[in-house]
Amino acid sequence: MKNCPVLFLRGATRASPGLVMLMIFLTLSARGLWAQTNTSDSSSSHLSVILGIGPNYGFQDKSPFCEMANVRYEIDHFYVGVRYIYGDQSALPILPDRTIKDFGVIAGYTYKQRLYDLSIGAGISYGWYVNRGKFDSSAYSNEVGDLAQFYEELDSHSISIPVQADAFWTPSDVFGFGITIFDNINSVENNYGFLFSVKINVF
Repeated sequence: MKNCPVLFLRGATRASPGLVMLMIFLTLSARGLWAQTNTSDSSSSHLSVILGIGPNYGFQDKSPFCEMANVRYEIDHFYVGVRYIYGDQSALPILPDRTIKDFGVIAGYTYKQRLYDLSIGAGISYGWYVNRGKFDSSAYSNEVGDLAQFYEELDSHSISIPVQADAFWTPSDVFGFGITIFDNINSVENNYGFLFSVKINVF
């Protein structure tokens, strides 16, 4: 237990993009809260779904594609939502696949204009990681003679600080297209990258 803060800091030092986004998020949130208490604009709220796909650099600097699903409730310039990210580095006929699964809650601030909106947020998440350990065995995988290699499966878990920034072009009140930058700050398997995303306002 005494080494937990040290391990977390070691993980955080590998996540400078996330730390920068986290500082920006805290600054914008403070400014947004101050603005909310000094204006009397009518409130607006809606539920949004964001889906994305893109490279995840959490596999020792390699970048297999990962997928994201994000559901958020937005009210005025603030939002809170849940996010799931899945990444899979398949290297058949080598097993097991290396995977990253991360599920968490994120709250943030959104700057909205008529044709675009920008947002940044942070929160807490639970990560589950599968890696390859020592070589275990091999076998012929089919009649052609491809050699399948099996390694020890290593499972790791962590509590992370997810940070996310989004930029969307919104030609319609219903949908938008953009890019999402994400980083998960933790001591096990820092994973970060960017996604090409679509945003749909459900209601």
